[in-house]
Amino acid sequence: MYPYGYESFLTPLKIKFEKDEIRSTRTARKIRSTPDLLVYDGESETVELLEVKSTRWDRTDGVLINALPRYKKHWNESTLTMILPAGHFFYAQSVSDLESKTEDFDMNKEFMWFEELFTKVKSKTLCSYKKQIIDFWGRRKKTYDPLDGADRFNLWEVAKQKKRWTIDELFHEQNTRNLISERNFGRAVNTLIDDGKVVKKRGRILLVQK
Repeated sequence: MYPYGYESFLTPLKIKFEKDEIRSTRTARKIRSTPDLLVYDGESETVELLEVKSTRWDRTDGVLINALPRYKKHWNESTLTMILPAGHFFYAQSVSDLESKTEDFDMNKEFMWFEELFTKVKSKTLCSYKKQIIDFWGRRKKTYDPLDGADRFNLWEVAKQKKRWTIDELFHEQNTRNLISERNFGRAVNTLIDDGKVVKKRGRILLVQK
């Protein structure tokens, strides 16, 4: 990835924009909405433009993206990445595939997980940045701990929705609600097994019938 936004190489111009010392022409508006990053894939020899937006909103629905009409007008070929302290934390979607509207967006319905769109990025890599995001937005860490029995993101709350899961299904469903590394997911599953709530059999997680 390479810095691409005008803030990266036009610092004096950025200051003038912030002081409203530049007239709001179409060219100026296009420069101000320039995507943040250029992503180069050496294997496919392709490049992508990436706009990154961060929000403190701590739900995956009702996410406001007021600047989307501007992105669609000037950079419709770019990809929009949303980072928020909720759900999978990292979402992405092609700007051209998003409906331009003033209403809110549902990350789980209208966006993809970042690593589903950029397949060379691994979930565990993204998970390593999770603590920084939680700290940055001043969130309570235990809210995002899958081993915290009192929390709505608790793995047990996910697991008991069905009588049986494959390991992959449960991992994916947990990540829809709260980004988790494979290591911590394994720890959480083992905790449920130790508590006698589930058993693991032939690659499946089965609820213990009581």
